[in-house]
Amino acid sequence: MLESEVVHSVSEQLVAQASSMHAMEVAAVVLALGYVILAARQSILCWVCAFISTLLYVGLFWQVSLPYQTVLNGYYVVMAVYGFWQWRHSGAAILPISTFTATQHAGIAVSIGIVTLLLALLTKLFVSTPFVYTDAFVTVASVITTVLVAHKKLENWLYWIVINLVACWLYWQVELWLTSMLFGVYTLLALYGYREWRIQWLAQREAQV
Repeated sequence: MLESEVVHSVSEQLVAQASSMHAMEVAAVVLALGYVILAARQSILCWVCAFISTLLYVGLFWQVSLPYQTVLNGYYVVMAVYGFWQWRHSGAAILPISTFTATQHAGIAVSIGIVTLLLALLTKLFVSTPFVYTDAFVTVASVITTVLVAHKKLENWLYWIVINLVACWLYWQVELWLTSMLFGVYTLLALYGYREWRIQWLAQREAQV
C-alpha cells in the first residue's frame, strides 16, 4: 500500500513538472517566433521578445541537462539588452545593413570550428554529457552570429540557417519537440529574413550611387 502511494506521488510530481515545462516551452516558442519576425522587419520590439523568451529557455535547458544551451541563453538575455540599446541608440532604421568579405567569413568559420572543438574536449574532461560537440557548436556559432545581428550584418541569416538545422536535430534528441519544430520554422524564417534584408541592402546601395 505504501509503495503504491509513493509511486502515485512520484507520478503526480513528474506530470506536474512536465506540464510546467510544457507551458514554459510554449511561451518561449511563441516569443521566440515573435523575435525572428520582428527582427526581419527591423522592429526594436524584437529584443523585448528575445529577452523574455531566452530567460524562459535558461530554465528549460537546465532541466534537460544541456549546460551550454543554458549558458547560451543566459548570454542571449544579456545580448537582448545590448541589441535593444544598440538599435535604440543608433536607430534601427538608421543603422545600415552591412556585409563582410569572403575572407572575414572564412575567419569566422575557422574560429567557430576551433573554439567548438576546444570547448567540447574541455567539457569531456569534467562532465559526461551527451551531444557535447553539437551542444558546443550551436553555442559558439550562436554567440558569434548574435553579435552579427546586433550590428546588422546581412549574412547573419545564412549563419542562422546552418545553426537552426543543427539545433533542430539536437533538441529533438532531448525530447524538446516544440523547440525542435520551432528551429525548423526558424530555418524558413531565416531564409525570409535574408531575402528581406538583402532587398533593403540593395536599396541602400542604389541610394548611395
